[in-house]
Amino acid sequence: MEPKNFRFEVLDCFRGIFALIVALFHFDENFQVLFPGYLAVDFFLILSGFVLSHRYLFKETPVSIPKFIVNRFARLYPLHVFSLLVFLLFNYWAWQFNPFEAKHSILKLFQNLTLSHIIGHTMIWNYPSWSVSVEFWVNMVFIFYINKFTKAHNLFFLALLGYIVLYLHFGHLDVIGENVFNTFSAGFLRGLNGFFLGIIAYRIYLLLNQNKLVQKTVYISIIELLSLSFITFVALNREFYRDSSDFIVPFIFLFALPVFAFEKGVISKILRFTKLKYLGLISYSIYLNHLLVIEVLRFFFGHNFVYNKEIYIAIYFIALITYSTITYLLIEKLFIKLIKNFADKQFNLLFK
Repeated sequence: MEPKNFRFEVLDCFRGIFALIVALFHFDENFQVLFPGYLAVDFFLILSGFVLSHRYLFKETPVSIPKFIVNRFARLYPLHVFSLLVFLLFNYWAWQFNPFEAKHSILKLFQNLTLSHIIGHTMIWNYPSWSVSVEFWVNMVFIFYINKFTKAHNLFFLALLGYIVLYLHFGHLDVIGENVFNTFSAGFLRGLNGFFLGIIAYRIYLLLNQNKLVQKTVYISIIELLSLSFITFVALNREFYRDSSDFIVPFIFLFALPVFAFEKGVISKILRFTKLKYLGLISYSIYLNHLLVIEVLRFFFGHNFVYNKEIYIAIYFIALITYSTITYLLIEKLFIKLIKNFADKQFNLLFK
């Protein structure tokens, strides 16, 4: 059993890498046809199922439902609201964009503030936050309906069925607020599928953890290399962009996560000695801040690349990582602590 504060540092490295992939994917529309950057979101959702299974599903002392909800609210909500408000204020100041002139703008604001903006394709303002809405409500499904006795094959069947529905309706995984059967959010279904695979990935991790042969450096290094080769092939292959072949990718993540979670292979050992795990810590800020940083750069430098494109991307990443470090420290960490402390006091008063 890992210690309470145990972190999967190598998975943190990948979390940071994929956050930068999303940031690059949205940086220039020309990049969007070069590689399927939207699949990084599927990685986040699968990783979320994996990590939350580790933290909550198999703990010796189960976490209460109210405490779980507070923890997830504290983790997701403060930065979501902060990044939304800063994005709106900057766009109003820079472009004289008044979000409340649009039709149904009050409803859209209500949906954004209640994390329900995945419903009805509300893709305005800080649009990457659609997956935050999905994450929160999938987490609610997790805590209310799934426990450690839930059969892995049932979760796999549900995920597979969900992917089949998405395949038949859209033919690819780049779906967000579109509706399935005119009633159900495709983005939510995509998130639910990925989260279920993440729970299964953690079950595989526990199973492999009992097999000492599998954990030997030589074997795990070979599997790591094969997994990373598949992931790199997908990341650099434009053929996967909005193509039915992108449905293969979540299943690659399903088997790659437990392998890298052991952190025993050569690639894992290299990653642990890099600074990439820090990017994992601030990855949520990178994800929610990158659209604002793009808007700021466009305001000061224009839509055309004033400098060499590589230099412009370097400026973008430096600005994004710097700003995300600030929001991580002053918004994420601070409000997680404040909200949890406040909730703990209320729980203590209620159950004295």
